[in-house]
Amino acid sequence: MASKKKSRKTLASKGSEKANTPKLEDLQQTTGKSYEDKVARAKELEEILGIPKISPFKTHDREVFASMIKEMNLTDLQAFAVKVGIFPSGNKTILRNKIKRAFESSLVGQGSVQVMGDPIKLDPSNPEHKKVIDYLGG
Repeated sequence: MASKKKSRKTLASKGSEKANTPKLEDLQQTTGKSYEDKVARAKELEEILGIPKISPFKTHDREVFASMIKEMNLTDLQAFAVKVGIFPSGNKTILRNKIKRAFESSLVGQGSVQVMGDPIKLDPSNPEHKKVIDYLGG
């Protein structure tokens, strides 16, 4: 009995799919990846906030950090390890893993960066501001 219901349902959905089939020109291929350059955007935001001056790792973003240490050779990794307070021993892979662990532990307890400014002041005599105040229930 269940198979009869299933076959009726699939037949009904097949008929509706034909009506909603897009044209070939309207189709676009995607890989599921975002093509926005997140790393460059994160670097720009952190530069504005001054994080490279505060953090010995020069970033708080995992993707930016991964791309940064990926490009380093052994000598660069050793110098970077000394700068962040890690003993620079081991080969390239071991040293990179030590630095990654130290970076991850530096992020523990650090929430997202929030920049708070002065609160917005609304004037009840202004009609536009009055609409916002009424909407917010104030």
